[in-house]
Amino acid sequence: GPGGRMYRTGDRVRRLPDGQLEFRGRVDHQVKVRGFRVELAEVEHALNTHPGVVEAAADVRTLGESAGLVAWVAGDADAEDVRAHAAALLPAHMVPGRIVVLDKLPRNVAGKVDRGQLPDPRQEGGTGRTMTALETEVAQLVTEITGVAGFGVTQSYFELGANSLHLARLALGLWSRFGVSVSIHHLFEVPHVAGTAQMIEAARRSEAPGDEPGDLGAVLAETTLEGSIRPAPGLPEAPWNAPRHVLLTGATGYLGAFLLKELIERTDATVWCLVRASSSTEGKNRLREVMRGYLIWDDRYDERIEAVAGDLAEPLLGLGEAGFQHLAGMIDAIYHCGALVNFVYPYSALKPANVDSVADVLRLAVTERLKVVHYISSIDVFLHTGRDRPYLEDEPLVPLEAPEAYARSKWAGDHLVRLARERGIPAAIYRPGMMMSHGQTGATQTSDYLLLQIKGLLEFGVVPDMDYLFDAIPIDYAARAIAHISLGDDAVGRNFHLWNLNPVPLVEVYEWVRSFGYEFETVPLETAVQHLVTLGPDNPLFPLLPLLFQERVRSVLPAFTPEVLSRTDLRAECANTLAALDGSGIACPPMTPDLAHKCFSYMVDVGFMPEPAEQRARLAGARSTR
Repeated sequence: GPGGRMYRTGDRVRRLPDGQLEFRGRVDHQVKVRGFRVELAEVEHALNTHPGVVEAAADVRTLGESAGLVAWVAGDADAEDVRAHAAALLPAHMVPGRIVVLDKLPRNVAGKVDRGQLPDPRQEGGTGRTMTALETEVAQLVTEITGVAGFGVTQSYFELGANSLHLARLALGLWSRFGVSVSIHHLFEVPHVAGTAQMIEAARRSEAPGDEPGDLGAVLAETTLEGSIRPAPGLPEAPWNAPRHVLLTGATGYLGAFLLKELIERTDATVWCLVRASSSTEGKNRLREVMRGYLIWDDRYDERIEAVAGDLAEPLLGLGEAGFQHLAGMIDAIYHCGALVNFVYPYSALKPANVDSVADVLRLAVTERLKVVHYISSIDVFLHTGRDRPYLEDEPLVPLEAPEAYARSKWAGDHLVRLARERGIPAAIYRPGMMMSHGQTGATQTSDYLLLQIKGLLEFGVVPDMDYLFDAIPIDYAARAIAHISLGDDAVGRNFHLWNLNPVPLVEVYEWVRSFGYEFETVPLETAVQHLVTLGPDNPLFPLLPLLFQERVRSVLPAFTPEVLSRTDLRAECANTLAALDGSGIACPPMTPDLAHKCFSYMVDVGFMPEPAEQRARLAGARSTR
């Protein structure tokens, strides 16, 4: 009872709705692998369910140039069969890169597995069967990238120390050497020479498998909301439209930072920001740094902002049971703006932060008091789904085909919120398109894929010739619109689209870039891609280059061509938003040369882009050495 003695056991548990505790592993058995937190007990449990495994142990070991997840199993089982079994049960980042089969696991005097005596995985096993000619070529490419030789045909790339950057380089190498486009998602899921060779052969037969997740039925069946996430009868309601305490996720992101500013300016609430940090002090320092970087920090904000150390990718937002309950009893409204934006990772790596976190936010909304949820979705929920325009706000959002990984994660989060609304949870969904440049300062996020592409191409003095309309919205418009709508009376139960009603041809944008002072020529897309392939791994665009070779990624472009948009009523697509903003004085301005120049000036000031004169001098120097 209260005041009694408690013991720190080191066990990690989750309290279930019925009050029982579910064992989730040991705190001291958590490790980080390639940036992901991994519970070794969960890995070992999955391995132990294989019928040929008597006992299993998992740990992190040095493999090649970096550390990776390794498992040792005792029993009569094939290593690749055990790994395939684990891959069917665990997210990709939790699947051991190497499985070592032993007669028995070493034990210490206490009878426990002696992890220090587990054999070095680099000393175990051979290279497997003889490679085919194609597999040998692939292996040579893998050796060039990882610096490791002498591996087996089914030996995991992760076992060699490979990471996402290595896989990006491998995808580029496959395209340049074999002339085929191989999805990086499949390199994650089938990370060995034999699998890569099969992908090349399938691509040459035009039978390349689609990007993960594949089957549409599996996408729809998997995206469900736990039955306990619903308002209990008589649950008191928090003051939604006049909140005293607001939870904001994603405040260190681009839209999140500007939304934080708007919530401070438009309400009297204290804004609690979930930040991935070791402490609230570190979290608040990150918030200040981000807002200063975007030129929107004001010292007055200090007393209105509180940082909460957490993690979207962890259960209960990384808060633990007590922290989750405490926040639930205090918060009046939730703005879920956080997400892991990565177009390279497979769905399994995106799901914890982009889908599971949505379920936890909805759980928070029905704990202690009923709270409103304002969910920041994306236009991506329509892309890669086989749906044609118009993209209407209130139409059922059922995909016609399985989306690619990132779009699927955003669709799944959006879908969970719509399911929650059917159960009586008050929620609004906001789906912005591309966001770029503050209307006054030009502040923009330099990690934007389009800007990274332009930066990389300007190094070569080229831009791709594409029949495409540019429809970005200024970031200050997006934040002001969401804040205004969310604090009104008609947001709950509605969806709101935010995109520019006056898109401009990409060739016109190029002229704005030219008038700023940069030198370039327009070339076919494939020529531009050939230039980008020569970028080194230190270039910020490098990890994203495989996207250029994925047909499913390129397939979004038809939705933004002049032909399609000329017959699309963009006002009808944003009808709810326009109605909610009517009379507010908030409207999306058209993109102009002045706005583009402000954006480029900001990027030059922060060191992301070179001065135009510097870029022209580099090109002249490159031409003189040819």
